[in-house]
Amino acid sequence: MNEHIEWRGLVYAAIAVKDVPLAASVLERELGFYRREVRLESETFPLLSVGESAVVLFPVGHPFVEEADTARVHHLALEAWDPEAAVKELAEAGFPVALEPALGLDGTRRWRIDSEATCGVRLCINEPLDYVHGAPRFVEHIDHFGVANTDNEAALDIFRDRMGLPLESYERVVESTIAVETLTSNKYGDMQISRPPVIVGGLRAEMFTIGDCELEVFEELGPQYDPDVHHGQPGSTAQDGGVIARFLRRNGPGLHHMALKVTDIAAAIDSLQTAGVRMIDPVGRPGARHSMIAFPHPSGLGGMLVHLVERQAL
Repeated sequence: MNEHIEWRGLVYAAIAVKDVPLAASVLERELGFYRREVRLESETFPLLSVGESAVVLFPVGHPFVEEADTARVHHLALEAWDPEAAVKELAEAGFPVALEPALGLDGTRRWRIDSEATCGVRLCINEPLDYVHGAPRFVEHIDHFGVANTDNEAALDIFRDRMGLPLESYERVVESTIAVETLTSNKYGDMQISRPPVIVGGLRAEMFTIGDCELEVFEELGPQYDPDVHHGQPGSTAQDGGVIARFLRRNGPGLHHMALKVTDIAAAIDSLQTAGVRMIDPVGRPGARHSMIAFPHPSGLGGMLVHLVERQAL
């Protein structure tokens, strides 16, 4: 593990959305994020903070999110106690990192890392931004940023061993079906035969700590298929794995979604539904790390893919 880089946390996540006012309003009014505006040259954009981290919303197609043509988590800005030393350490560890900083938000300096070296995850080192920290309502903090990936052994080498991000935990989730045959005879009675379980989907996940949230890197295990999503009904591991597989076919590895840790998932769902946000999961369902999760439909958040997480501390 690279123990020389002293990471402080996440400065912000840049997210491209189809409707900036809508997404900002839901995060601020329904989920309780603190809001202020940040400047990029002559433009301003909403920064919404919760816990120790923040997100900044940009319209799809804006140059700062490299003219992203769809709503997505675009990049993560990491804070190091000594950013220039961190840049040097990353370069010495073989990462293609800009040695000269570019202009960032509110006049801060930022150093970009080539995403080809980080499992498709766009990262930069950024000087800190000034914003309110805390959890005013039922969202405690950003839980994690999900990453769709094809090789989690490579992710361990990159994020834990070479970048020095602590491995919070890892998990394997497998969904299987068991076929049961029933034989009925008017003479010999009934008999049931249980067949061996058949894996229909699975996910491998490694969680790397960044401040008060994690980078949750997913690799699909088992059969790949296009998911049949039934809105208004709880999803499944096989469905989630299918979503990851479809994302990888279309985009390759990279940032996939943001998750918010809540104290009461039922209250969070109710708040979103009251505001007119349609839910993919109308009630919480089991998720990774002994959690309950629920996905709002992206259309209610300007195209942003977010899910809620309720998890008891160990």
